Amino acid sequence: AGKSMLTGALAYQGVRLGKQVVVLDPSGPLARLCDVPELAPHAQHLSLTAGEPGSLTPCALIPEAPSTGDPLQDAKRRRDDSRMRGELLVDTLAALIPVQSRAAAMTLLPRARRVLGEVTTRTSPWQLIDSLRTMGETGRELAEVLADVAEMPEGALILGTPGEQAPPPDMSRPLTVLTVDGIDAPPAEIDETGWSHMQRLAAPLLNMAVLYATRVIRQGSADIRRQIHLDELHFFSRWASGVTFFKKATLDTRKRNAVIYASTQLPEHLTPFGGQTLATFTHAFVGRLEDEQVAREALQIVRVPGEYASVLTGLSRDGGGEFLYRDGWGRVERVRIDLRWLPHVFEALRTDPGRHRTPGQAVA
Repeated sequence: AGKSMLTGALAYQGVRLGKQVVVLDPSGPLARLCDVPELAPHAQHLSLTAGEPGSLTPCALIPEAPSTGDPLQDAKRRRDDSRMRGELLVDTLAALIPVQSRAAAMTLLPRARRVLGEVTTRTSPWQLIDSLRTMGETGRELAEVLADVAEMPEGALILGTPGEQAPPPDMSRPLTVLTVDGIDAPPAEIDETGWSHMQRLAAPLLNMAVLYATRVIRQGSADIRRQIHLDELHFFSRWASGVTFFKKATLDTRKRNAVIYASTQLPEHLTPFGGQTLATFTHAFVGRLEDEQVAREALQIVRVPGEYASVLTGLSRDGGGEFLYRDGWGRVERVRIDLRWLPHVFEALRTDPGRHRTPGQAVA
């Protein structure tokens, strides 16, 4: 439908309007925004899979919330953040363990987490692993599995190195594009027991990447306007902690002057987040869908009755870029996103194959 071009157009205009913009693009082509001449001096491209060990460690990705000035409210927020970090740490480490040992992990990991007490931004996964080692033979076996995962570059991004703290990310640039290069995303149609070792690592890595992107919501002054683009939201919805964090992030946007653009392929991917979260969406774009029943479900996002499904299935096939759009005032109309009036931005964002062929060149 032209989802990448739409994301790029919104990000480009956001930076030009003075917003702080963060884009998470797992597949990578939106990193070319950083090379657009008027954005390049203010932009950075961070490949998360090329980061230092521990750069995606779970607890550090939920930063401390700014003080409200109310001691009781601040204490409650610290408890909530500690609980959220603890859940995320347990879910992340459990996902790194093979599915045949997952039941034992989900029994012992919460117990090991309780031993740690308050979970702060400086809590290391290795503290939880060391706690596991004290929990009998099964705990020691699980700890060794996690230690083996840490030997892999992808596992080291999450688990880090014992005794070392990764430097905090610099998210202060007007434009930051985050990519997760070379990740083999697990296929949704195949049961987890059939996933390869690298596909099993992909899910927690993508979830950590989303957290990396959204930490900007809590940083800096609330007077700074922020714009965050999250692609492939369905990976984030697979974990209970991921759903909890996203729900909280959507509520925090009102207090922190931020807008989240969450992109996904199918309306069913939004189901785990619940109707209350969907109700916080003030505006939405829905692109072409081939199946009429899926189109009916998608129309709920723009608050349009299902009998208008033919509008979605009838959106243009000619180059994409046509959407049904609901604005912040509840008005719905068909729009086309066309960046050809900015040729250099249009060329940077094009991903269609064959765009560099010369006229008459044969195609194999």
